[in-house]
Amino acid sequence: MIFCFVETRYTACWLEEKMSKKRMAFVDLSNFKNWPAGGMLEYELTLLNYLHDYFEIDLWGMSVDGKSNRQIEVNGVKHPIHIWGNAKTKKKIIPNYWRGLSIKRKKKSFPKDYDFVYVHTGSCAVALSKMIDRSKTKLIYHQHGLSHLHDYALMSLMQRPLVNLAQKVSDIVFVVSDEESVSQYANTMKTKSNARCIPVVSPIILDEMVMNNVKQKIERNKNRDTEKFIYTGRLDSHKDVMTVIEAFNIYHRQKNNTELVIVGEGDERINLVNKVDELGIADCVTFTGAVPHDKVKEYLSEAEAYLTASIGEGMSIAVLEAYEYGLPVVCFKVPGLEKQVVDGVSGIIAKDHSAQGMYEAMLVANKKRSVLALGCLKEVRKYNAKDLAEYIAKNIMEGDLNAI
Repeated sequence: MIFCFVETRYTACWLEEKMSKKRMAFVDLSNFKNWPAGGMLEYELTLLNYLHDYFEIDLWGMSVDGKSNRQIEVNGVKHPIHIWGNAKTKKKIIPNYWRGLSIKRKKKSFPKDYDFVYVHTGSCAVALSKMIDRSKTKLIYHQHGLSHLHDYALMSLMQRPLVNLAQKVSDIVFVVSDEESVSQYANTMKTKSNARCIPVVSPIILDEMVMNNVKQKIERNKNRDTEKFIYTGRLDSHKDVMTVIEAFNIYHRQKNNTELVIVGEGDERINLVNKVDELGIADCVTFTGAVPHDKVKEYLSEAEAYLTASIGEGMSIAVLEAYEYGLPVVCFKVPGLEKQVVDGVSGIIAKDHSAQGMYEAMLVANKKRSVLALGCLKEVRKYNAKDLAEYIAKNIMEGDLNAI
């Protein structure tokens, strides 16, 4: 069961009654503009749109490959960014995780009067736990999913231990996953950490005009086969876009006039392009590379179904964006997605984890596309960013609500 914020709305009066704005440092291994792992950055920027209603926020970040912002505008409010160093991607999609430890260089200049330090990368949380006065400042770690448990790329000698240590030293750990998974995970952490583990969803700012246009599109296209498929996200082994291509190839051989758009960049791109050439489908598969977020939305608006072969997610922003555009999601039964994608309601979960299995799920999604598309528009409302921000703020301030 996905934790539903629509059913747990709080009025804003608690803010007026319980608190005036308190100071928060919002920290990540990011320049808050072009950090390569776009889903996580989009999560943070979406959340910031509403968190500044509850807290006086300072942003702390890094330049990435020498690119930095001195300030960003969030929901009409300008936020300066305190830059403490530079993260290098070395042609990889994720900046050097360990560089978050370097914030300790700012120990003397890091303000001592923050009420909360809210961290989105484990290495930063570990360093900051030694820099702040724990009797006055609460440390919050936002863990973007449970992928570190099964993604080999996240189980390195550096990254996984720092994730575990960040949980241990924090007062609150928000985990992006469903209630059941977070509850099970929290039980395994009881002997290692006193932090409260709280499940949260991924946020999305809903555009009602877009959703009304999508409804009209669904009605227009309800009697024809699905022709335009899309994948958005990183191109790496964890996302397994190779299987998406192989499944699309089978579908394409059975149906005419089909196309696949692959939006994103990553280490696997060369291998994926070679596979497309090998299969002889280069004329109907498009690689866009990394594009601005507004352009991603354009591609989504033109598509009809979303494909992902990811081996696990926390709670995918890409899936939520597909939902907003009425795109049924075809995926495998893997951590995160098996709870986020409601089989037969907002997508189809393949029965067999293979290209053939995905192809068969694509056929089912094709037959039920209009019903599934409407299901997507209903399902996405459970992830309203405003409700999520209020829920997070309330848990940070009051400390005893809905914790596991």
